[in-house]
Amino acid sequence: MASGKLSPRQKMINMMYLVLLALLAMNVSKEILDAFEQIKEKLEDSAVQNSASNDAQVQRMLAKIDEEVSKDKTDNVGLRDTIAIVTGATDELMKLLDKHEDTLSIIAGVDPTTGKLINKEEQELNYQYWMGTGAQESENDGRGAREAYALHQKLDGYTNTLVSIYNVLIPDSLAERRLDVEK
Repeated sequence: MASGKLSPRQKMINMMYLVLLALLAMNVSKEILDAFEQIKEKLEDSAVQNSASNDAQVQRMLAKIDEEVSKDKTDNVGLRDTIAIVTGATDELMKLLDKHEDTLSIIAGVDPTTGKLINKEEQELNYQYWMGTGAQESENDGRGAREAYALHQKLDGYTNTLVSIYNVLIPDSLAERRLDVEK
C-alpha cells in the first residue's frame, strides 16, 4: 500500500481489507455477516446516488472542454484522456467487485424474494475462494494466493493510478502536496 500520508478513503480500504482477512481467517458468526450485509446495503445505496452524480459531473467536464475547444482554447484537451483513464479504471474495478459479489452469491445462495444471502454459515467454500487451499493459504506472507490477494493488488493498483494522476496535476510550486506511490 502507498506509504506516507494516506487519504481517508485509502485508510478505509486498508482497514476493510484487514477486516476481511481477519474474518476469513477465523470462524465468522452469522451476526457478523449480518452486520456486514447491512453495511454493504448502505454502501450500495450511497454508490448508486454518487454514481449518477459522478456521471453527470464527467459529462459537464467533457462539455466544458468541448466548449473551450470550440473557442480555440486547447489547454484542457489533455484532461479528456485523464477522464478516460479514471473512468476506465473505475469501471474495471467495479466489474471485478461485481464478479466477486456474484461468486459469493453462488457460494452462499440468495433468497430470490429478499435478495439476501441464505447460507451465511458456509465458511469453507468462502475461505477457499478468498484464500485458496493447501499451500496457497500460506503464500504472500499469509495472505493467500486466491481472490483476496488478487483483489488487494487490484485495489492498490487503482489507488496508485489515481495518486499518479493527482501528482502529475500538482504544479511544481505545490510539490509538497504530492503523494507517495508504492513502487
